[in-house]
Amino acid sequence: MHPRLEDKIQELCSKAIAAKEQPEIEAAIAELRAALKEHIHKMRERVISFPEPERRKAAAE
Repeated sequence: MHPRLEDKIQELCSKAIAAKEQPEIEAAIAELRAALKEHIHKMRERVISFPEPERRKAAAE
């Protein structure tokens, strides 16, 4: 297992670059797309849950 999704994405990029055969390249790219989709989804969730500026200011005071 990968402790961080970013590490997995980096590993999959390296795997796709190092692949020699077309099926191996396609499999790595498919995994990479799935990992990137997951990363985008997680980032969207973080942005949505982030407080608006006025809420952050009030919480800091």
